[in-house]
Amino acid sequence: MSESSDKLLLSICIPVYNRAELLRETLEAVAGEKAFADGLVEIVISNNASTDHTPQVAMEFQQKYPDRVYYSELTEAIDTHFNFQNALSFGHGKFIKLQTDHSRFRAGDLDKFLEAIREYGDRVSFIVPRNFRGRDDRSQWLDNPDELLSYCSFYITSIDLLCVRREDYLKLENPFRAWQTAFPQVDILLRLASQRPGICISNIVFEGRAMYNHLRNEAKLFARNYIGLLLEFQKNGLLTRKNVQREKRLVLFGHTLRYHFDFLHELNSCEKIQPFWEHTVHYRKDWFLYAAYPCIALWFIISVVIPVYPLLKKLKRMLKK
Repeated sequence: MSESSDKLLLSICIPVYNRAELLRETLEAVAGEKAFADGLVEIVISNNASTDHTPQVAMEFQQKYPDRVYYSELTEAIDTHFNFQNALSFGHGKFIKLQTDHSRFRAGDLDKFLEAIREYGDRVSFIVPRNFRGRDDRSQWLDNPDELLSYCSFYITSIDLLCVRREDYLKLENPFRAWQTAFPQVDILLRLASQRPGICISNIVFEGRAMYNHLRNEAKLFARNYIGLLLEFQKNGLLTRKNVQREKRLVLFGHTLRYHFDFLHELNSCEKIQPFWEHTVHYRKDWFLYAAYPCIALWFIISVVIPVYPLLKKLKRMLKK
C-alpha cells in the first residue's frame, strides 16, 4: 500500500477480534461505496489474534482489493486499546478513522462524510460523525473542547467518533497514554481540540449494534474513569467546571444508572449487579448522586417487585401487532 496521497482522503481502521461475520458485513458495506471504488478510501484491519475465521474473511477482501485493503494479524492478543493504536498506525489517508467491526456508514453517507473532509479537512484536526440523533441535521462548527463536550456529551466515548487528521495524530505525544481508563479516544480528541481551534461535527449518523461485554462495570468505566479524565482537563483549564458538572449529571442519569442497574438484562447480560458506590468517588460531594438512589429503588420496584415496566412493554408490542 502506497504512502498517503492527495487522492486518499480516509483510512477506515478496524480493530477486530472474533467477530468474523460482523466484520464481513462491515467490509461489504464499505466496499460497496463509490468512494471506495474511486480510491478515495482504504480499509485497514487489525486482527487481535482472533481464534475464529476472521483471518479468512480479512484475506478474502485483501485479495479482492489488494491496493485498498491492508491486513495486519497479531500472533498474540494485546490490550484492545493497543489494537486500536495498531490499526491507526497502518492508515495512510489524510484522515484516519477508528471504526468498530459492527458499525458502518449508512448507504451513501460515506460520500457525504468525504465532502466534510474536503471542505474542512485543512482547517481542523478531526471531523466527528454525529453518532447520535436528535440534533440539527446540518454539519456543525465548534471552537474548543468545552463546546465539543457540550455538543457530544458521553457519546464522545464511542471509538466510531475518532476520525483525526493523520498529520496531527502523528505529532501527538503518546496518543494512547490514557488507555487504562478505557477511553484513550476521549483523551486524544480533547487534546487535539485544545491544540487547534475548530472542530467539525459532520451530519452523518453512524449505525451500529451495542456490543457490551457482560463483565463491564459501567460505574467504573463512566463514573470513575470517564469523569476522572474530564476532571484532569478541567484541572488544566481546558474544560470549565460548569460544563464538567453538567456532564457528570448527564452521564450518571443518561448512561451509568441505565446500564449498571439493568435489572431486566436488556442492555447488560450480567446476572449480578457490579459494585457501584466504590466507583463514585468523583460524585461524593454532588447532591445528584444521592438523588439517584431513590431512582434506582423505584426502577427496581417497577421492574422486578411489581413488574409494571415489563407489562407496559408487552402491551406496547401487542398494540403494534
